[in-house]
Amino acid sequence: MEKRSTGSVTRVVDERVGASRLGVIVVEVSPGSGSPRLHYHEKRESVYIGVEGRASVTVDDEKYIVEPNTVLLIAPGEKHGVENIGDVAFRMIEVYSPLEPDRIDL
Repeated sequence: MEKRSTGSVTRVVDERVGASRLGVIVVEVSPGSGSPRLHYHEKRESVYIGVEGRASVTVDDEKYIVEPNTVLLIAPGEKHGVENIGDVAFRMIEVYSPLEPDRIDL
């Protein structure tokens, strides 16, 4: 588990289990926390699947509410960030490809 000031990321699928192109992580964001700055990926495509709690996800100039059973696609190049807007931890599963990191913070 990778600790962050706003929560944690647990890697579930990556090179360590034999994946060569696909990654899966469980993201937890503490209440009132989130990404203060947007970022984007040049090549990575991600799918966010809400599991618990409620978050506002900014994608370019749009805001989306992600909660349990919500699915959101983040395409390469789209600027995005997640902010927990609930009273409990926000948890989501992120499925992404390719595996190579290419995060660019704004």
